[in-house]
Amino acid sequence: MKKKILGAVEQWKISVHKKVVSFYIKDPVNRAFYINRGFSKWFGWQDMQYRKNDSSVETKLEVKTYEDRFFDMWIQGFSGAYRSLYLSADIKPEYEDIEGNRKWASENRENLLLFFDGMEFIGSSFLQNGFISAMFVCPRHQRKGYAKQMLHYLILRSQNQGNHLIRLAVLDINEAAINLYKGVGFETERAFELSRLSIISE
Repeated sequence: MKKKILGAVEQWKISVHKKVVSFYIKDPVNRAFYINRGFSKWFGWQDMQYRKNDSSVETKLEVKTYEDRFFDMWIQGFSGAYRSLYLSADIKPEYEDIEGNRKWASENRENLLLFFDGMEFIGSSFLQNGFISAMFVCPRHQRKGYAKQMLHYLILRSQNQGNHLIRLAVLDINEAAINLYKGVGFETERAFELSRLSIISE
């Protein structure tokens, strides 16, 4: 049974981990095929692209590139902002790999941006070649308009760096973030769904 399933999905990017097969579904026909064979949705995400020509909201936040002395503050903010989302999607939290994250942040310091309001650490984002990722606002500062200010800064910074294509990806269960991105001027280009099937070991 396992060989038949793996043979049927060999055309897709496959990962097998702890009796789970996961693959990317690209259209409704393929989705129906696998759902009928016992696969169930794991999580989905949207690739979004900025479609406006103007980003006129001025940010009053101070922006600093990452330094090693900021690590504890950064990883605590990251874990606090993403913990409930990762749990809801049953995704292994990236922030649990402390030393791996410490190394990644240090190696990517020029593109890892931290936002401050006075002495208060507000949030962070990674920006490279027009792609916005790992963006978060610390939980205690959410719903205060900071995320919108951060986004507009990232868009302008990216444009000033000569990037005409500005993109990001977001989990489909993160409705608040999707609404924020659409309000700023992002539109969904593609949507993906990752599904999985528990396999009984032989």
